[in-house]
Amino acid sequence: MSTKQEAINQVITLMRTHSIEIAEIKSELQADSESKYSSRFKSFFAFIGAIFILSGLCIYIGEHWNEMNSSARIIITLGSGISLFIFAICVSSNAKNEKVITPLFMLAAVFETVGMFVAIHELFPNVIDFHYPSLVVFGTMYIQQLIVFSKMQRTSLLFAVVVLGCAFIVTALDLMHIKDSHIAVLVGISLMGISCYLNETKHHTITPFWYLLGSISFLYGAFEILENTTFEFLYILISSAIIYLSTVVQSRQLVFSGTVAMIAYICYYTSKHFINSLGWPLALIILGFLLICISMLAVKIGKTIK
Repeated sequence: MSTKQEAINQVITLMRTHSIEIAEIKSELQADSESKYSSRFKSFFAFIGAIFILSGLCIYIGEHWNEMNSSARIIITLGSGISLFIFAICVSSNAKNEKVITPLFMLAAVFETVGMFVAIHELFPNVIDFHYPSLVVFGTMYIQQLIVFSKMQRTSLLFAVVVLGCAFIVTALDLMHIKDSHIAVLVGISLMGISCYLNETKHHTITPFWYLLGSISFLYGAFEILENTTFEFLYILISSAIIYLSTVVQSRQLVFSGTVAMIAYICYYTSKHFINSLGWPLALIILGFLLICISMLAVKIGKTIK
């Protein structure tokens, strides 16, 4: 249909053909509106309820922690997490519980992870190197969340999979004594790569967060590696590459991080090399024009992203 009037005529024709009254249409529209309102209401109270549950458990644990023995500490943390996880799986079969499933899985993941650390600490108090317990906890939770995600295909579970996977990789790389800057670069590239893939799936709602976190990690690591070296100037090209990538994957988060990184580096370089020279006022003027140009370019790029 090329015009609004043609669409209206089409609707009128269908109403006459099927003997549909205007009151019936109003009733359906009202029911649809109420359904959307009810859905938002349920989501709101589901997350508020999850916060109350988490707060209550945390307060109770904090108040009575010193009075508990090892078994009680494990049960109250790990036991709560396992119970919440089983409960979330049980209620997930009912479509009416759709809005409460995500908070339940999130709570379960938090308490299971914390509970496993508590269990290891209570059962093996002499463990000094935290890397090995961390690998066990993050690896176990990663496998659990990945299996459940493969069955249920829920975005919240995929978010947990990415978090736990990153935690496992960072711990493993740190155990191998790889520099923090190199870890940041590797993790950043991985997160941006995962986001690029997920951006084309139904789970694209979580990609803005990972684009932002991945780009910040990558840019931080790259700066740490290049700082005070012969190739430090390449950081401008790296931040420019992030901005260009934002136009390819249509991400405002990458525009933001790339622009902030470029502006921060220009300010850093200018203050480092020109602050004590006679050309400092001129450098400030040039820097000001550069920042304005970069900001205008970033705004222009952001407008092209849908």
